[in-house]
Amino acid sequence: MIAPQGLGTWAEYRVARRPGRGRPLSVSERKTLWTVLERALTDMQSHGRLDWTGLCRFALRALEEGRAKSSFDAVLVDEIQDLRPVELRFLRALVGKSPERLALYGDAGQRLYAGGVTLSAFGIDVRGRSHVLRLDYRTTEQIRRAADSILE
Repeated sequence: MIAPQGLGTWAEYRVARRPGRGRPLSVSERKTLWTVLERALTDMQSHGRLDWTGLCRFALRALEEGRAKSSFDAVLVDEIQDLRPVELRFLRALVGKSPERLALYGDAGQRLYAGGVTLSAFGIDVRGRSHVLRLDYRTTEQIRRAADSILE
């Protein structure tokens, strides 16, 4: 859960929430895990490598610090329920001061880990700009009938 949340320091991991992860970890257990991860990340960095989360964090920082500029007029993303916090922050940064240029599509009901995380936590304000689809275009009539027969 360290990498998916985009945590980069012991201070961040020490207080990070772990929704959907079963029992809480003690501070000493977290410190042990952090030590192992930090050693692996240091080894990767010494070889000039980043994991996916590290790459997203690197690109996000470059955008935020003005070392890079987005070349996109708009960003459209499907299946956002599969994205991690650092990926959402990066996507938001790609549209800069024009949040209306970011279109997100997803199914909150497919989240692997419930966490009560909102898009606004990543600087993505969807108030007045969101729409809930009420019609399922994926389920065929045959699948629906089979499911209905089981539910009866």
